[in-house]
Amino acid sequence: MEQWLPITGFEAYEVSDQGRVRSVDRVSPHPGGALKLKGKILRLSDDRYYSVSLRKENKTYRKRVHHLVAKAFLPPAPGPTGKTSGDCWQIDHVNGNAHDNRAENLRWIQFRWNARGRAQLRTERGQSLPPGAELIPPAGH
Repeated sequence: MEQWLPITGFEAYEVSDQGRVRSVDRVSPHPGGALKLKGKILRLSDDRYYSVSLRKENKTYRKRVHHLVAKAFLPPAPGPTGKTSGDCWQIDHVNGNAHDNRAENLRWIQFRWNARGRAQLRTERGQSLPPGAELIPPAGH
């Protein structure tokens, strides 16, 4: 059964363990009184990674869905996140499908291993590596 949790910092929204995002039923202030708004599943922006637009205090914020799912359903990263250097932690799509944002398909991985994994997938799919890149097989192979 799909589980929904609130999105930290965006009280009008929830994220599911299946990678979906929805707004919740809410009452919004309006000059003539108040508007009763019904929640709905949000449309995903189809980029390399799915993202959604969340509104808060009259501002729009673009958030990647896999980040929202990981923050809600995975344990915290074991170290610093977000940077593109070897020791920083990133969210990895276990099956290599960047559009599969189910919690069971996400894990924390260090940047250097995430980059190697992408290179491995490229070669398995017959795609070329980026210029200057070299595939290093895992230890023991």
